[in-house]
Amino acid sequence: MFDLVVRVCYRPALAPALLLACTLSAMSDSVLAQSAQPVTIQSVKALAQYPVASAPATSVSLNDARISAEIAGVIKTVAVRVGDRVAAGATLVSLDCDSHEFKRDQIRAQLAGATARKELADYQLEQVDKLKAGNFASAEEIMRRKSAAREAAAQVAQLNAAVREAENLVKKCTIEAPFDAVVIERTASPGNLANPGTPLLRLVDRNELEVSGQIQEQDAERLRAAERITFVSASGRYPVELRAVVPVIETRLRSFEARFVFSDTRAAPGEAGRIEWRATQPHLPASVLVRREGTLGVFTVADGRARFHPLPAAREGYPAPVELPADAAVIIDGRFNVADGARVEVLQR
Repeated sequence: MFDLVVRVCYRPALAPALLLACTLSAMSDSVLAQSAQPVTIQSVKALAQYPVASAPATSVSLNDARISAEIAGVIKTVAVRVGDRVAAGATLVSLDCDSHEFKRDQIRAQLAGATARKELADYQLEQVDKLKAGNFASAEEIMRRKSAAREAAAQVAQLNAAVREAENLVKKCTIEAPFDAVVIERTASPGNLANPGTPLLRLVDRNELEVSGQIQEQDAERLRAAERITFVSASGRYPVELRAVVPVIETRLRSFEARFVFSDTRAAPGEAGRIEWRATQPHLPASVLVRREGTLGVFTVADGRARFHPLPAAREGYPAPVELPADAAVIIDGRFNVADGARVEVLQR
């Protein structure tokens, strides 16, 4: 290269001083062409971020029941009002039960008579069996007594079942809370006629709660890998655990529904907020990313040269997950001017 420069610059008419200047200029150009690009670096560990992602969420009750009567009857009392907290088994509504109680008592009386008749039939059969041993009873008489005893037993069994059914109807005159709940709606009033299936109260379970969150498609895997998830609402922060991601995408928003269970204290049913989770994989700040041939990535320094590392999961303006070693040297200043494989000189920041 030096010889070529000398030949190009040499002219018989040039003075020796001019020849020397031309030669030095060519040598300077050559040195500059081969000089390293000055850059500054920071390690992945120093740059690493663990960004917090979030998604809209709502606390929902697993049990939202509209309580209705199972039998027809006039309402005598309504023991609760909207906003009341009730325990499982607490009385909510009482119906006038006189007719059902009368029917129950009537069947009990019939059962008592049938039981007495069965006892008589059993005794008569026993006596016939004794006479049979001495050939003092005919086969026809024995058969008649056996038939009467079986008929009496069947009637007793039938009336026992009728008594249990009548007692069950009497129990249904008192409507109880099926779980610990909050009363959020009341349509029953004393004096109204309650028909089977007509809603009287609406209860929301205050213990069996979950959080429903709408998770963007690209965040689903990061959520599954998260170690700590929190439901944040106006009333506070509640630790939760991921129970399931519903494997159906909401087509309009391109999101999944995720369900979470409370780890400790619970928010109120219906409380709105956000699900937050912190990434476990290190991320590099969006400010250190560069684009080469349409791909976002970062430049690192290895053996005095710049190396481009594409980051497929990177998005413009967001921290990018990275799998580089913690001590990898990421180019900060000068990253826009270097090319893959170019020589670089690391400067102290």
